[in-house]
Amino acid sequence: MTLGATVGVAENGNSAVLVTVTREGELLDRRKVELTHGLPTHPHHHEGSWAVGRYLNTPGARKLTLAEAVALVARVEEAAALGARACLETLAGAVPLPVESIALRACPELPRTAAERITDPRAQTMADSVMYREALAGAAKERGWSVHWYERASVFRDASAALGRPVDDVLREMGRPGRVSTSSPRPRRSPCRTRRPAADDDRAAQREPHLGGSCSRILRLKSAAALRFGYGTAGTGTPRCAQSGPQPSPRLCTRRRSFGTVASTASTFAR
Repeated sequence: MTLGATVGVAENGNSAVLVTVTREGELLDRRKVELTHGLPTHPHHHEGSWAVGRYLNTPGARKLTLAEAVALVARVEEAAALGARACLETLAGAVPLPVESIALRACPELPRTAAERITDPRAQTMADSVMYREALAGAAKERGWSVHWYERASVFRDASAALGRPVDDVLREMGRPGRVSTSSPRPRRSPCRTRRPAADDDRAAQREPHLGGSCSRILRLKSAAALRFGYGTAGTGTPRCAQSGPQPSPRLCTRRRSFGTVASTASTFAR
């Protein structure tokens, strides 16, 4: 008998995919939400890094004091809490069943204060994601929902054990594709791609010997274009897709599983 619903969450920066299912695994709602608007998305990782002298040569970087970075973190944290409350309230009013619980990715242990997180090279790469997860968890507790924490590396295995059948079957019933096997070989490059003539490499190496030929030159141009035209540092007027990795990086390192699939699995496991 259907008693209530569960929300599975897969966060990505200040946004999150929310998947709501019944106890039987019936999909009720799937949506993407933004917890903040008009503010830097990663104040610990980006502005905080600049405040302690890291990555000041990245596009859009500016000098900040540690006190200014801590104040910015507090502003974003407050906005995230308000955004989380609003998103969950909207979700609760949109589904036909009362929501009983929410499942979020487990948070690593981090220093307690914003200043400590900013100055810790390891903590500042994870602190922003933790901040948004904690905002959603706090908003859920205020609504009386129970909060479940899942490990992303084992959530599919744990969900299969809890359900007593492969989680891929449940995902397909929900209209979500099954997981892509990580053991499957990567597709090979198309054989039609041609090699640049060696003469071009020689000329490029003569023009810019420090780049080591045309391949390095092309890589440099691609990186410059990525940073300039839409893949730059998040929180500085460019899209958010540069926030993966140990520093503001020019490209997003994605996984083969979609955020919706992870959220769906988390919601079925937490029932």
